[in-house]
Amino acid sequence: MGIALGVAVHVLVAAPLRAQEDETAPSSDSNGKLTDNPEVTNREAARERFKEGTERFGDEAWDDALVAFEASHELVPSPNSSLMAARCLKALGRRGEAMAAFERAVEEAGDAEKYEQTREAATTERNALRAELARVTVRVLEAPPGTHVTIGGDPSDLDGDAARRWVEPGRVDITVERPGFEPLQRSLEATKGGEVVIELTPDDRGPTTPDEGGFYVGEWLLPATIAAGGVGLVGMGLFIGFGVSNQSTYSDLEETCAPRCGPAFDDQIAAGERDGLIANISLGVGAVGLVAAGIFGTLYLTQDAEVAVGPNEARLRLRF
Repeated sequence: MGIALGVAVHVLVAAPLRAQEDETAPSSDSNGKLTDNPEVTNREAARERFKEGTERFGDEAWDDALVAFEASHELVPSPNSSLMAARCLKALGRRGEAMAAFERAVEEAGDAEKYEQTREAATTERNALRAELARVTVRVLEAPPGTHVTIGGDPSDLDGDAARRWVEPGRVDITVERPGFEPLQRSLEATKGGEVVIELTPDDRGPTTPDEGGFYVGEWLLPATIAAGGVGLVGMGLFIGFGVSNQSTYSDLEETCAPRCGPAFDDQIAAGERDGLIANISLGVGAVGLVAAGIFGTLYLTQDAEVAVGPNEARLRLRF
C-alpha cells in the first residue's frame, strides 16, 4: 500500500514539479552568473516553496503543502502551483475551493505548449469534481457600493454584478447585505452537477425599517390573500349548502304536485326560491373571493421571486 501510494503521489506531482522548476529556474547573465534583481529572487523563492509543498504533499501533510503552494503562487503565479493547491484543497475536503483552484489552473495554463500536461490534468480533475458539486450564482443587479454576498456561509466577492461559488449538493443559505438595509436571506436546494442562478433586483420599497406608521408595498398582500380566500371558501360553501337545499325543495315539489302546485305549497315554493337566490349570490361572492385570493396570492409570491426551471439549471429572480 505504501509503495502504491508513493507511486500515485509521484505521478500526481512529477509533471507540475518539472514544469515549475523550468518556469522558475533562476536566470543568469551572459557570463553564467545569476542576475541580482527582485524578479529573479521571487522566482527562486517560488521554486523553493513549490519544492517544499511537493515534499509536504508526499507526506500527506495537506495543510502545510497548501500553504507552500499558495505562497509559491503568490510569488510567481503559475498553473502548476494552482493545480497542486487544488489537489490539497480536495484532499482536505474543501471541494468547492478546489473547483475554483482547478478552474484557475486551466485558465492560467491557457494554450501554452509548456503547460499542456498541467492543463490536461487540471481539466480532467476539474471535470470529475464538477459532477459531484453544484454551482450557485448570485447576480445582484444595480448593487449599491458596499454590497456583500454570502453563499453557504462563505463570503463571496461580487465580480461585476455576480458572485459565484461551487458548493456541496443540498440546502444552501444565501445572504445579501446592503448598507442601510436589513440582510436579505434565502435558502435553496442545489443538486449534484447542476447550477442555480439567483438574480436580485432592487425595487421601490426602500429601507426595511419604515417610518412610524408606515408600511411596505406588498405588506398587506398576505393578509388580503387569506381574507379573500376565506370569503371565497365561505361563499362557495353557502352556494353548495343552499343549492342542495333548493334542489331538494324543487325535487320534493316535483314529486308531490308537479306540474301544478296549489296555494298549500306556496311557502315551500317561496323557500325554494329564497334558497336559490342565496345560492346564486353566494356563488358570485365565492367566485370573486377566490379570484381575488388568486390575484393577491400571485402578487405576494411574485413580488419577491420569479422562478424558472430548466433541465440542468434553476433560475430564481428575487427583488429586495
